[in-house]
Amino acid sequence: WQAQPERLAVYAAVSGRQNARNLQTLLSENRYAIPLMGVADTLNSYVPVDLRFGLKIHPISGLLLNPFVHFEYSMDEVYYVGTSLGTFAASQSDTRHFDVGMSASYHFGDKFDIHASAAYNYWRAMKLDHALYRPAFEGKLAAQLHLIDKWSFQIDMYFASRAWAADVMDGGMLDYKRTPAVYDINVGATYNLNSQISFFANLNNLANNKHMPLYRYQVEGVHFVLGAAFQF
Repeated sequence: WQAQPERLAVYAAVSGRQNARNLQTLLSENRYAIPLMGVADTLNSYVPVDLRFGLKIHPISGLLLNPFVHFEYSMDEVYYVGTSLGTFAASQSDTRHFDVGMSASYHFGDKFDIHASAAYNYWRAMKLDHALYRPAFEGKLAAQLHLIDKWSFQIDMYFASRAWAADVMDGGMLDYKRTPAVYDINVGATYNLNSQISFFANLNNLANNKHMPLYRYQVEGVHFVLGAAFQF
């Protein structure tokens, strides 16, 4: 609804979906998942209710603000539980997820783009004490600069609060643990030789934050990547 053309729009959406899984998608979510053939096909989850409401505000040219609220109810949401072998077994639980936040983006022609977002999440997994690997707070910042001919520079940052993980113990009880907070900073530069060839250099995880996407498995620390891209 265009409450004020070019300045303010109000939107709302109601939807649902099915998240189908096979062995390939299971291992793409968690490479350490126990790869039992046929099991992944039973790990489909369903979202009968997905509600969104928000505003799109254009206070000045190039700037977009988007405050929002979101509620989702999912059936058989998949969570990964650690085993004594270092692998992960899948557990399923109906889950309520409520989040509220804001995103902001600013575009200055083809010279400068910046996008930032932050959200608070409330998770409730019915069959678990905690929703595993779901942080309560997330924040993102990404920017691109095109100030020099053929050159572009990028920076992106991501923060997530500590989340819950769990290992299954003898007898089937779960031992809950906390994962470290995530603060990831990456910078990069790209040189476009022409429309088909470009070269890039990326410096990743500048904060050397060895967080755990899965409990006990840390990401790589500070690392440098050089490369080239070709389009034919």
